[in-house]
Amino acid sequence: MRERNWKFNVYLNTDEKSMLRKKAEATGLTTSALIRYLITDFKPKEKPPEEFYESLNSIRKIGNVLNQIAVRMHMIGYVEDEKNLRRTITNLNNMIMSIKEYYLLPDKTDKDNAN
Repeated sequence: MRERNWKFNVYLNTDEKSMLRKKAEATGLTTSALIRYLITDFKPKEKPPEEFYESLNSIRKIGNVLNQIAVRMHMIGYVEDEKNLRRTITNLNNMIMSIKEYYLLPDKTDKDNAN
C-alpha cells in the first residue's frame, strides 16, 4: 500500500474550487486523486456513461457462456473445437482489456507540447 505522509493545502477562489470539483466528478475521482494524476503528467478521462459499464458486463457474460461451452466440449471430447473456442475467448478478453484501457485509463500528457 502506498503511504502518503505529506498534507498539502492550496488556496482556491470559488470558481477554481468549483472547477476542481466538477473535473473530479466528471472523471469519477476524488479531488486528491485528480491532483495526483495531474502532477504526474497524466490526464484522466471523463467517466463513461453507465451504458458503457452495462455493455462491458454484457460482453463479459458472453465470454462466460463461451467458457462454459468450452468446458462442456472438453468433457465430450471435441478437443480441436474447444481449442478454437478458447482462442476466441482469449481474443474476447483481450478486446475487453483494450476497450477498458482506451476509455478508462488516463493518458500520459506530452510535456513538449503542453505549453
